[in-house]
Amino acid sequence: MKESTFTSLPGYNRKLMILEGEISIIHEDQYNKQLKPFEVDCFSGDWKTTSIGTCTDFNVMCSASLQSELYHLAMSSASNYKLKPKKACNNLFLYATSGTIYLKLMQVNYVLEKGNLLHIENLGESPISMNSGNHFGLVVVEIY
Repeated sequence: MKESTFTSLPGYNRKLMILEGEISIIHEDQYNKQLKPFEVDCFSGDWKTTSIGTCTDFNVMCSASLQSELYHLAMSSASNYKLKPKKACNNLFLYATSGTIYLKLMQVNYVLEKGNLLHIENLGESPISMNSGNHFGLVVVEIY
């Protein structure tokens, strides 16, 4: 199995979500955890961290002065959904993990296909309407 050592990032908090594959993550003198697709681990950037296994992942690294949320939405075919940020959101990132997603925000339409990333600044608490004719997956990152 492949082993990786994470770069030390003192003063930063990290969130790691597995998109494909599976890893064991080892935080020396803290805890160990097995991560499967769409599971998240949150940890300090100054922890001595290694992983065993192979995966595709999504990382969020923020200075300790910021808060963030990282989660995955999976919707069935012909879905309509309203995404409402948990709080006033300064930066919102949407990453399509599967399908084609049609979004509407403040009268502007967007289309996200698998592998596309959309960054929205100063969203506040505005809801985003989403729909799709097929199933879709979406990683959501809220930073405030």
